Amino acid sequence: MCIRDSRKAEPAGRERAVEEAAYSLGDTALRDGCDVAYERYSLFSPALSLVAGTLGVPAVLEVNAPLIEEQQRYRQLFDVGLAESMLRRNALAADAVACVSEPVLRWVKQRVPEARTVLAPNGVNTDRITARPWERPGGRPGRPGSGRFVVAFTGTLKPWHGVPDLLEAVARANADPDRAGLWTVRIIGDGPGRPDLERLAARLGVEAEFTGAVLPESVPRLLHECDAAAAPYPQPEPGQDHYFSPLKVYEYLAAGMPVIATAVGQIPAVIEHGRTGLMVAAGDPAAFAAA
Repeated sequence: MCIRDSRKAEPAGRERAVEEAAYSLGDTALRDGCDVAYERYSLFSPALSLVAGTLGVPAVLEVNAPLIEEQQRYRQLFDVGLAESMLRRNALAADAVACVSEPVLRWVKQRVPEARTVLAPNGVNTDRITARPWERPGGRPGRPGSGRFVVAFTGTLKPWHGVPDLLEAVARANADPDRAGLWTVRIIGDGPGRPDLERLAARLGVEAEFTGAVLPESVPRLLHECDAAAAPYPQPEPGQDHYFSPLKVYEYLAAGMPVIATAVGQIPAVIEHGRTGLMVAAGDPAAFAAA
């Protein structure tokens, strides 16, 4: 099968290129055989329905986001009909449609009422992400007496993660004459928003380390070297809902990090304010800085 290079195709052509690539992956699974088909929902992939229907094996479709609306809001979606048909095709082929949150489950049910949905929030492998060592007198492990307060963020650098608010909060904290030490930021991950965030950090005078993409096994160490971890999700737009299952918050907690997060979406069900973390209002960098 000939697959077009989706990096060089026009935006509408990339959607067909993704479909063709998914067919190729499905063909490989058919050739090699499998006992279970598991696919994370993708806008243009028919692979799950192809493999499950041909081999007759159990199938699970994992849905993390309402991708059709997300693509329309933040990027471009040309072939809406194809995206809708792929969702329906795969959801009906799946023995279970695992939805990471109640809003995602409702979205699937609205579009494919017959889908066999199950609520399955994200989780963390606690063998991979473990709690950081106890702090020694004089500072945290490996950074005693540095006079810096390092706030970590993990995730892809996209608009719905609220990193600009985190940078502004750090700038506000550093401008407070009553606050001792220097706040800095370690941003673990990469994404299309990185150039804008780097420029914003420079403009605000915030010392920010952008690690870029890292191996999963590096994440615990990078977190442990920081003082706290942030989940600065922004306020949802009117009529919208935060549909995510906050994986980064679960990772922070598993790593034994103090957590500062905005009280949106599923986060109030995960964090006990004042005990397992601090919650602040979304879109309020001043409150984030005060926390």
